[in-house]
Amino acid sequence: MDYPQWLLPTFIRSARAAGATAPDEEITDAAERLITRWNGKDRHHHDLHHLTDVLSRVTALAPETHSPDLVRLAAYYHGCVFSTSEKDAYTRNGGENEVESARVARAELAELGIEEKKVDRIADLITGMKKQPREEDPCVSTTLSTVDIDKLALRDAHLGSLAAGPQKYAKYLEAVREEYAHIPAQSFLEARREIVKRLLARKQIFVSPLGRQWESQARENLSAELDRLEVKLAELQNIQIPAETEPPSEWKHPGSPNDTSDSVPNPETETEASPLTPEEYAQKRAENPLVPADRPSELEVLPSSQDDLLPRTLSQGP
Repeated sequence: MDYPQWLLPTFIRSARAAGATAPDEEITDAAERLITRWNGKDRHHHDLHHLTDVLSRVTALAPETHSPDLVRLAAYYHGCVFSTSEKDAYTRNGGENEVESARVARAELAELGIEEKKVDRIADLITGMKKQPREEDPCVSTTLSTVDIDKLALRDAHLGSLAAGPQKYAKYLEAVREEYAHIPAQSFLEARREIVKRLLARKQIFVSPLGRQWESQARENLSAELDRLEVKLAELQNIQIPAETEPPSEWKHPGSPNDTSDSVPNPETETEASPLTPEEYAQKRAENPLVPADRPSELEVLPSSQDDLLPRTLSQGP
């Protein structure tokens, strides 16, 4: 499998810096098992490319962290357990499983000889990605003691994909949809809309000092995505007329060219009758006497009240 040349050596150096006592061969084996996990066939976005992107952003945020090697090891393991099954998706346990990934990290890092306290810390960093951090400003000195800057940096490194350029962001969305291709379009779009709305509702998406450089681009991407989601959902929810209720293709409307009835004259198909002579008129008059004047016609109107300025015809009813 193809992966950057720095991926294995960086894992080994971070493990050694964290106190690993196992031989290099064992540490290399652990790294290769991780790479195999990240290279699963059901991964389209949350794959090796995603892992290397997160690690690159961890390096960018490393100057503000207290234990950069522990943060880096947490990044290696943060989504090593992954599922897009329908059951997990509908119970909101789909995607990267932080809890199970933390268990894998505990077992494997302990075997490499890293002390329990540091292993616990790495696992805590991973499970911490599942929870939204308190919106406290880590730039304010009075709150530094209450802020876990390493957790914030890892979370920001993970969310950094939201701040990609427009073309890369579009590919990210395509890859995520491909991971959930078995989920019906409307269900997927509604779930995605909920996620995007929650992100935009945050006071800050990126909460570490260095991570704030990605805030503007991420909000621009998310706002544009939300607009597209609303359009797609509106199109899916648009009620279509069933085929059996649609009018016939050759609907005959009175007076239309394809109407063959003689109820309404069609000036394009009928010729004008010649005027009657006085003798013909008298004969017609004798055969069809006029309607008596005291017989109300359909156009006769009901008496109008003072407040009713527009009289109603009898055919319209009260």
